[in-house]
Order: sequence, then C-alpha cells, then structure tokens
Amino acid sequence: MWIGILLTLFRMSRADLIGLAVWMAVVFALAVLGSHYRLVDRAVKSFFMAVSSFFGWMFLTLLPLWAFDRASRIVLERFSLGFEIAAFTV
Repeated sequence: MWIGILLTLFRMSRADLIGLAVWMAVVFALAVLGSHYRLVDRAVKSFFMAVSSFFGWMFLTLLPLWAFDRASRIVLERFSLGFEIAAFTV
C-alpha cells in the first residue's frame, strides 16, 4: 500500500524507491549502531564535523570571489570605459 502511494503521489520510479529504502536502512543502522557502540558514534560525528568544516571553509573561500564578481558586474554595467579600465587595472 505504501509503495503504491509513493509511486503515485511522488511519481517515483522503482529505482528511486529502492534507493530511498537503502538510504533509510543505512541511516537507521548507523543510528542503532551509534547508540550501542561509542566508536561508531564518534566516527559518525567526526564524519559530519569534517563535512561541515569543508563546506564552511569552501563558503569562506568563495565569498570574496562572489563579492568581486558582483562588484565587477556593477562596474561593467554602470560606468564608462575609462573608469572600467582604471578600476580593473588598480
């Protein structure tokens, strides 16, 4: 019954449904193992800490590039050629 609801309402293919079931089983297994074994709990926490640190540093690295992109678009759209040359060479 639930499979029919998922296939009908969310228009999921059978491969997507199998992938969702496997993902839920892995998450459930990690939760159960993490509650019983301290080593698994530390490994899962370390993994998520590493992933969040990576994305945090990636965000901080891309922030100046994004700001320069925005500033260069403003300069190229609003100012004359002479000011553009002066702004980008300095």
